[in-house]
Amino acid sequence: MTQQVGANESDQVSQILGNEYYQKLQRDMKDRRVAQTVARQDPGERDVVENQQRVVAVAKSAAGESSASKLGFNDSVSIRSFRWERGHSGDFELSSQVEPSLPTTVDIKSRHVDSVGAIGYKIDLNDKLGQMKQSLMQSVVQSRSSNFFVAKYAEFKVGMLVRLLGLLGVEPQELGALQMKAIEDAIAENVQLMEENIYSMELTELVYGNGKKNRRNLKMFKEIQRQLMGQMSSLGQKEYWNERRVFEEQVRQVRRIKEEFQKERENLMYQYEFYFKSLNG
Repeated sequence: MTQQVGANESDQVSQILGNEYYQKLQRDMKDRRVAQTVARQDPGERDVVENQQRVVAVAKSAAGESSASKLGFNDSVSIRSFRWERGHSGDFELSSQVEPSLPTTVDIKSRHVDSVGAIGYKIDLNDKLGQMKQSLMQSVVQSRSSNFFVAKYAEFKVGMLVRLLGLLGVEPQELGALQMKAIEDAIAENVQLMEENIYSMELTELVYGNGKKNRRNLKMFKEIQRQLMGQMSSLGQKEYWNERRVFEEQVRQVRRIKEEFQKERENLMYQYEFYFKSLNG
């Protein structure tokens, strides 16, 4: 009976000593002891020992790869990347803790994304949410440009920004409202620019006439008017700047110029009377 127990213990000890992981742990502990010894040596001797360790490490690596290929498995165990855990059978087993190759917090299955991590850097997209919404509105307006290439590039940006804002949790209703607001703001800006252009054109023609020197300026104002009319058509208001509306705007701006001239005349008359009375008084 005693001989049988001794034989079992001997078999268990031989199995432990022949285990691949046990031998690897022993080699790692030996390397640590050598490293501590080298740290206490002189610089010259330390270099010699380190060179010897590099040669030994290369040889061990080659031997390990050949043995692993013969056994038919790849050993990914590292002294800092595994731990012992109790398995389903109740025995202790090695559990690998290998880090993912690409550190990122993006979940492609999730609808909501707060941040993106790439190459070790974390980018909080919520801080850029306002800028992205503003960029979306600008791209929506640019997508209505008369320039073909500018319009196509802006359409591509709109698609990318809508997708990204959707991943950040922005509701589709809000995205639609942002696009509608961008169009409405662009229409209001177009109307304001047209008013200022007609005002400048009428004032220039009234002051300088229709002479040869002023024809260049009038031509420039007419070209701006043509572009603004085309932009309004691209914004979905094709018949907004028709002949009647343009004529009504011209009448309105002429009246505005007349009122400004009248105010200027009144101010000049007041200054004249004030200085004239002061001189005679």
